[in-house]
Amino acid sequence: DEPQIRAVLAAVPGVTAVEAGEGEGPGTLGFRLRYTVEDPRRAIFEAVVKSGLVLLEVRRQKVSLEETFRKLTATAAPRAAA
Repeated sequence: DEPQIRAVLAAVPGVTAVEAGEGEGPGTLGFRLRYTVEDPRRAIFEAVVKSGLVLLEVRRQKVSLEETFRKLTATAAPRAAA
């Protein structure tokens, strides 16, 4: 169940956020994880296996500086003109 999986993923050292993502079809769930500098894929795999869950895929996605800037400026509140 989703809350259990989120808890397992959030408990992995270095993981700072667990967000909903797209699953691959019926009966699957997808998540996006944010993490510190250390690559947590091995620890994620081990935690999932230890919990008796099935992991279909782990993919690392780097965000470009441009994408980060776009996200930051899109969510910033407009400032009132003086």
